[in-house]
Amino acid sequence: MKTSIRLAIGRSPFLHAWATRIVNCNNSLFYQWSSSRKDWKDSLQALHNSARRRRCFIIGNGPSLTPSDLELISGEDTFASNQIFRVFPRTSWRPKYYVVQDIYGKIKDEVDSLTKIQVFMGDYYARKIGTSLEEVVVFHGKKPIGNALSFSEDISKYVVDFATVTFTMLQLAVYMGYEEIYLLGMDHSYARTINAQGELTAAEGVKNHFYKDPSSITVTANSEGMERAYGLARLHCQSHGIRVRNVTRGGFLEVFERMSLEEALRD
Repeated sequence: MKTSIRLAIGRSPFLHAWATRIVNCNNSLFYQWSSSRKDWKDSLQALHNSARRRRCFIIGNGPSLTPSDLELISGEDTFASNQIFRVFPRTSWRPKYYVVQDIYGKIKDEVDSLTKIQVFMGDYYARKIGTSLEEVVVFHGKKPIGNALSFSEDISKYVVDFATVTFTMLQLAVYMGYEEIYLLGMDHSYARTINAQGELTAAEGVKNHFYKDPSSITVTANSEGMERAYGLARLHCQSHGIRVRNVTRGGFLEVFERMSLEEALRD
């Protein structure tokens, strides 16, 4: 969506709610029709508590992420997303799970090449972009309306799609039963951000990702929304006995307990 349109919608609660309902309705119709011919729901239900008493790492694409740190967690269960494949030429590490739900970046060919990784795909991406992957599992992404933010208890019904794909990965990991979750590469720094009032802020010299990203001058991050989502995820996990810790080297995400990557690997 063009930034000017997004800003206009963001400034009007009525327009934002109206646009969200349209997207949710279209996604729901697509998912119901498509999943009736596929086994997406069954595949998601089969994952429930499949990873109990285990730990996982959720990988962000922040500028602090390095191939050497990824090598340290080879053999661990890992979730990654979006343009993580840009690091592949520099490391033998590969994620166990890959998640895509945003349509930015024109990455269809790269996503379709991930034939040896379990790919989870949001229905919005599947509807707008599509895929040639045979083993992909598509989930229904439900966008919250107004302040009604929640954390999905059953991803076979829907995943709450809000602000950041990391929130989606947290919902997947919790549903699968992981009891310890570590966040790596979550710098929470963005060149352009938009707040709840639809106001745009640009920061000079700030990098979004570990790779050179031309779209950083056009893609706008909802950093306030991200912090809301992270806060809700923290509370949900605490109430279910799940520990989420941030092992990112530096960065600005302070919602979760901090720990060094080396300390996490010694546990």
